[in-house]
Amino acid sequence: ALNERRNKGVDAFKHSEPAICEQVFKRYTEDLIAGKRTCCATVIDELLSAGVAIKTIYQDLIQRSLYEVGDRWERNRITVANEHLATAVTEGLMNRIYAHIAPPPANGRKVVIASVENELHQVGGKMVADTFEMHGWDSDYLGADVPTTDLAHYIDGTRPDMLGLSLSVYKHMAVLKTMLDRLTRRFPKLPIIIGGQAFRHGGRELTRSYAGVRWIASLDELEEFLQQKTPRSAGTGPETA
Repeated sequence: ALNERRNKGVDAFKHSEPAICEQVFKRYTEDLIAGKRTCCATVIDELLSAGVAIKTIYQDLIQRSLYEVGDRWERNRITVANEHLATAVTEGLMNRIYAHIAPPPANGRKVVIASVENELHQVGGKMVADTFEMHGWDSDYLGADVPTTDLAHYIDGTRPDMLGLSLSVYKHMAVLKTMLDRLTRRFPKLPIIIGGQAFRHGGRELTRSYAGVRWIASLDELEEFLQQKTPRSAGTGPETA
């Protein structure tokens, strides 16, 4: 029964049809901004029942709706309170979705995911962590606003095979650069991926300064990236300086 659930979870994550129509997206987004948790949950349940992929729900509904929320906040069409409410509702819905998926057999790899220091948004990082788990990785998700020093200590203790950093607010791009400077010096052989809404406004060229850093534009690209990774035994971790 567990293997059947695992297979269904992976299939649901990889399969990308049927898509989410614009009408559903608009209804969900308005309900989200209004804080209508039950209405939003009903949409999620209907999509899951219809066989819509978890990745599609994450990318084409949840991520896109939060981008819309952020855009409206930047244009002063909603308040910070509205934005925080939408985020809180979303986090609850993601926990609801997670109950419908299960990881495949472990591949022996470990990833640490964290939001950039001073970055208070964490939904994107959670989506990335879930995506890794759907590909057999052990995923440690540290949440929002992780201090660089504490993150480095955590990496020392857990020896992950990869680090993921999420950035939603463009004004924190300089903070990300400082973090990358410190982390790549301390862990020169640790692969690092970066991504998030902030890169819609620029900053993609940042990766040119670091040999082991890659910008990931979407969950689709992340999935393709992970499919290229070869499973191996656990416990070897990256080499450090």
